[in-house]
Amino acid sequence: MVLPVPMLVFWAAESWLHSHLFDGAAFAIDFLHPDAHEMWMRLIVFGMLTTQAVLWSQTIRRRNETIERQRAYQLRLSDLTAQLAYGDAQERRELATRVHENVAQQLTAARMFLSAAEADKTGEALRAAERIVDRCVAELRDIAEELSPPVLDEYGLGPALEALGSRAMRRTGTSIEVDCDATLGLGEQELLAVFTVTSEIIQLAATDADVGTVRLTATALTEKASVLIEWDGPGSHDLFGMCERLSSVGGSLERRHFAGGTSVLILVPLGAPQAA
Repeated sequence: MVLPVPMLVFWAAESWLHSHLFDGAAFAIDFLHPDAHEMWMRLIVFGMLTTQAVLWSQTIRRRNETIERQRAYQLRLSDLTAQLAYGDAQERRELATRVHENVAQQLTAARMFLSAAEADKTGEALRAAERIVDRCVAELRDIAEELSPPVLDEYGLGPALEALGSRAMRRTGTSIEVDCDATLGLGEQELLAVFTVTSEIIQLAATDADVGTVRLTATALTEKASVLIEWDGPGSHDLFGMCERLSSVGGSLERRHFAGGTSVLILVPLGAPQAA
């Protein structure tokens, strides 16, 4: 009797199952049985459907995992947006407080001294008013430099960071040591990103709990500019927004904790030379 090709295939499959899976035990289905062909076809279809179901299950699981990651990232972005909005509001309040308490009140006092200057034959009231006006001018210059530092455009990152450290030290009383290369060869966007992030980190570090000294070192490596900020404090602040700011110009930020302190390393690719 000549068996059809499907029957030969089924017979070969049965022989393999007989020898490998059933250790030589008799197999229940006889290919020569009239219903064997239909039974094996159903078995094959069932196997194909089972395989397809497994593939569908894996696809659905991967899709659900992707959706969960996207949802988590969207929540993170929402938190970041809220933090940025809160940070902007805090900065505006701090700026308003400085203008009101440090500038407006001092100008009011200067006006009182000027009003008394005419009757003051010694000229002390006028000199006091001059000292107050000088302090107000210095405060307004500090505010203007923090909002848009001209030294950054005119002299580059090194001098701008040194000026930033001096201002932060005057305001907070924290010792800030700055060691920067004169030029780092950064492009305009990279320059602004590094300065903005470094400024935020210094402000956070200077007000950190138990902080002693903040050390800032900026150097030019072979292909990247490196800015290292170290201080004696826990450094538990959220730096996600700063990481995003640096990643927009191809940079990165890495925070490390050591015994009794924190370090933050900023790396940014070198771009077009700075304008002198």
